[in-house]
Amino acid sequence: MSNSGKVFPILTILISVGCIALGVMIGLKKTQYQTQLSQVEATLKRAEVWGGYTGDFMTNPREPDATLQRASAFTQELQDEKIELDKAYAQLQTDYDTSQSNVQKLTTDLTATKRKLDETTGQLEETQGKLVSAEGKLKSIDEALKGRDPAAVAQELDERNEAFKILRAEKDILDDKIASLSNKVQKFQELEQLSQEQRAPLSLSGKIVAINKEWNFVVLNVGKDDRLVDGIDLTVYRGNDLIAKVRTVSVEANTAIADILPDWVKSEIQVGDQVIF
Repeated sequence: MSNSGKVFPILTILISVGCIALGVMIGLKKTQYQTQLSQVEATLKRAEVWGGYTGDFMTNPREPDATLQRASAFTQELQDEKIELDKAYAQLQTDYDTSQSNVQKLTTDLTATKRKLDETTGQLEETQGKLVSAEGKLKSIDEALKGRDPAAVAQELDERNEAFKILRAEKDILDDKIASLSNKVQKFQELEQLSQEQRAPLSLSGKIVAINKEWNFVVLNVGKDDRLVDGIDLTVYRGNDLIAKVRTVSVEANTAIADILPDWVKSEIQVGDQVIF
């Protein structure tokens, strides 16, 4: 027997063994798949949410897959319903918040209304009290009239009011006179004090309006109204230069006469020169 004749039987044996082994593996896999499908079907039968599972893969191998697709579709429907429920819940929450806000506003308005009602009640009670008081005064007036004609009483009151107005006007005139006299007295007192102290206000400022060289005196445009008194020495300036000094000898309301002090003359006095204390 040749070598090729020996190899062929060996290969045939090996192929047979391989086929047997493959058949055994396929049988095991089939058994395993059947077991898994049985478990899946048992699970599907327990899950009755989508209507239950009554198929048998041994009768219809596509039934488990179709059932899972229906379950997937049902799950999607549940998710869609959950989304809608979430939206509805959110809207309910918004409506609730709005209701709470409206309730709070209504409570605030109710409180304000109650406060206004209390104020109105207080005003009404006050008005009623005034009404009672007015009725009492009216009763007192009726008793005071003692049967007299109200028209005559009213005329008498008008006459008294007119007399009162005249007296009030006269009082105002007297008050004005008293105020004027008080101002004059105060001014005289100030002038008397200034005269005793031989001084003038620091703010006093005037000008030379006339000069009498023959009698050596000048006329000033300030007087008693500016609180200037007799016997006050004033300095004469022209710009920043000291020109001379003068002494008041006669003071009127708005003018004054002042002698020129020879010892203080530095330059000839001119009309328009400034005088200050």
